[in-house]
Amino acid sequence: MNLNNFLTGMFANGNLENYADTELFRAIVDEYDMNKAYQLTVENDSFSPFKFWFYRRFMNSQLDAHSYLFTQKPSEIQQLLLCRLSVSSIDNNSDEHVLSRRNLYKTAMNVAKGIMHKFKMNKYKFDEIALLETKDRLAMTKGEYSIKDVLRLLETCDSEIIGEFFKYVDSGEISLKEAKEHLEKIAPFEPKAYVILGDIEYYNLIDTEEGNDVDKAMDYYWAGSDKKNAECFTGLGKIMQFVYEDNEAAQLYYEKSLNLKETSESAFLLANLTGNDTLIAQTALKGYIPAMVTWYEKLLKKNAEITTNNTKSILSVLKYHPHIMEMCKMASEAYSKCNYAKAFLIYLYISEYDVENAHMNVVYLVKKHEKELVDQLGDLVKVAYFDSVKHLSQKNKKFYKELGNCYSRGFGIEQSYEHALGCYAMAPSNDLELLYSIVTLLFDGKGCPRNLFEIRKFINKPVFLAHKLVYYALRIKLFTYCMKEDLFNIGLKVVFGLLTVLLMRMGSVIFAEMSL
Repeated sequence: MNLNNFLTGMFANGNLENYADTELFRAIVDEYDMNKAYQLTVENDSFSPFKFWFYRRFMNSQLDAHSYLFTQKPSEIQQLLLCRLSVSSIDNNSDEHVLSRRNLYKTAMNVAKGIMHKFKMNKYKFDEIALLETKDRLAMTKGEYSIKDVLRLLETCDSEIIGEFFKYVDSGEISLKEAKEHLEKIAPFEPKAYVILGDIEYYNLIDTEEGNDVDKAMDYYWAGSDKKNAECFTGLGKIMQFVYEDNEAAQLYYEKSLNLKETSESAFLLANLTGNDTLIAQTALKGYIPAMVTWYEKLLKKNAEITTNNTKSILSVLKYHPHIMEMCKMASEAYSKCNYAKAFLIYLYISEYDVENAHMNVVYLVKKHEKELVDQLGDLVKVAYFDSVKHLSQKNKKFYKELGNCYSRGFGIEQSYEHALGCYAMAPSNDLELLYSIVTLLFDGKGCPRNLFEIRKFINKPVFLAHKLVYYALRIKLFTYCMKEDLFNIGLKVVFGLLTVLLMRMGSVIFAEMSL
């Protein structure tokens, strides 16, 4: 079997349209001109996921958004959005989906197969969306080498620099074309470089006119295998299986690879070659995309029952769609240039695909840059923050605190102290800030009538006792409230006493006059 024919069959699907390179995207994200965006949605009939987003988020018209989506010709992005619309009902174990459970599964499989094919060739560009909070924390505690610094210091062979270099290559921040000459220099003492060099030649990842070079790929894999690199043995196995059609040799190399190191790719290739469905399933459970897609496609062909867990598993692959990866890269670049409004809008767009880390980044951006974002984007920021916090609270109870804060402040939702207390009650109760928010509402009698006895019990919680300054401040505040209440009660008693005495004296005088 010719490698070119193999690649044509395995990675066919064509190039995705660059939706980001459109006037509508620029009108929303770069210019934030809603009038212009509206005109563009009216004038242009071609499909754009940003038109769906505009209807749904900026015009707040679910009906128009759904109607628009259902009238479009099927495409990967259209199917991706259809799956997204059914996710919330799956999470809530509801049978009322935009798509039936089986159709949702089939649609997700269609998209996932496209992702699988692209993943096999572009695995160095596939990664979970980075959390901005984690990235900032690491940069503060450890310091972050710039790409320029990494490339300049690479030949020092410092392990930390080499590690940073591979991180940039894996994430696509250093292109494979740019990385190639550096990989060749460090390969003799860093076998992972041979893996990437072999993949570059085997898959023609830098799109040279000559096409893929199997002989050169084999040379790189051989060199890496001499250094006992498991991934290089896997590369040799792929060449044996798909180029020379020598399955026995391929199996031998896959097994050698697994003896050195258990990698998902080797396990999946060996399982596929030998028809070991159990091993495919085990690899799928580890989250390896090709194994997941292959296994869940087998279930579909067997007409097996489509469970909620199976559906969630195949849907989890969709966050790695190249369109989402591209948007993520643009958002990260905007954030690194301190263009927080653009980063916020792009992460808000990505969150339409039910990507949890995008919601997390929306929340983080608002918490860190609230004033700047509200000044530029207005109430959209507040509403989007509330929506993301509400979404995250369904999967992580710690976000109930943020949801309670939204209700308490009236941030993105109508102010309601009752709802705020309800959300605080759902959150983990070992958070000092959370408990302080609750006791403040209790002192003010917001959300429920003030009860000093209950407040006294609440203040004696271990979390407050562990923070002496806060504890004594609250005890003093409680004492002040109690004194006010006691003085008020004493004052009432004095007033009632004086009135009683006065009335009694007036009564005695009147009685005396009547006796005369």
